[in-house]
Amino acid sequence: MVELIDSVYTGIKGRSRLSSLARYSVRIIGNAIIPLYFKLFSKKRYSGKSMGEDKKIIVSFTTFPKRIDSIWKVIECMLRQTVRPDMVMLYLSREQFPKELDDLPQSLRKYKDNGLVDVVFVDDDLRSHKKYFYSFQLFPEDLIILIDDDLFYVKTLISGLLEEHAKFPESIICHRAHTVTRDQYGALNPYAKWRSQKSRRGPTHAIFHTSGGGTLYRPSLFSEQLYNRKLIKDLCFYADDVWLNVLAFVSGITIVKSGYYTNYLPVYIKDDIKLSVVNVQQSLNDNQLEKVLTHFNVGEECFID
Repeated sequence: MVELIDSVYTGIKGRSRLSSLARYSVRIIGNAIIPLYFKLFSKKRYSGKSMGEDKKIIVSFTTFPKRIDSIWKVIECMLRQTVRPDMVMLYLSREQFPKELDDLPQSLRKYKDNGLVDVVFVDDDLRSHKKYFYSFQLFPEDLIILIDDDLFYVKTLISGLLEEHAKFPESIICHRAHTVTRDQYGALNPYAKWRSQKSRRGPTHAIFHTSGGGTLYRPSLFSEQLYNRKLIKDLCFYADDVWLNVLAFVSGITIVKSGYYTNYLPVYIKDDIKLSVVNVQQSLNDNQLEKVLTHFNVGEECFID
């Protein structure tokens, strides 16, 4: 069901009023039909095969109170993968959920109670950085897939990442990335002017991967500087993707964009605030990128083949 609606949603082209109306209509229909499908066909969970290899496949993500009632829809997408993850880790801040499990809706607690999802409460609120910060350190030798908390995912998300990982085991594998563009003088354009990388590319340093669209990492490849809390808060507190991309370059890790492309059907959340939109509109990505590059004494060569 997700695959069908995702295909229709992604297939709507153009920026006309008619195209916008069509996309809006598909979002509304998808958010009505997909959750109902999940509830009616719950036995399809974990129907996928296990890889049965020495490395575990771990899905890791985070969320906050505004989205907690809808998070079960994202979890269902992970439980219905053709290649099932060994673990699904959800990291929550105690500052936002002081009563821990008592603050969670039953729609989420049932996964915790059934052992399908490990909900971990942490003392510090590292915002979106929570989705990788703890799992990377806990499972350094395993394969960790980061996702966002507000998107529907097709059932082949994990299998597609693993296919590319088998070819390029030393690279980050992503399904969503940007082509970094430059002005006439060779300087980086603002983030808002970068282009979506729709086709397969890599291994390279010249693309900017976005972690939440389904991105596979080998944590052991990263420098320990990735986990410097003070630097994260001082330099890049609101842009985990900026931090992960620059630290990948500093650590000598290339990036591969898979051949899969989608517009990602969003999970409807009333009065939602998207950090990605705020970052772009207020140029926070550009400001934080400049701070991180300066700190690590890295020039714009980090986005060149």
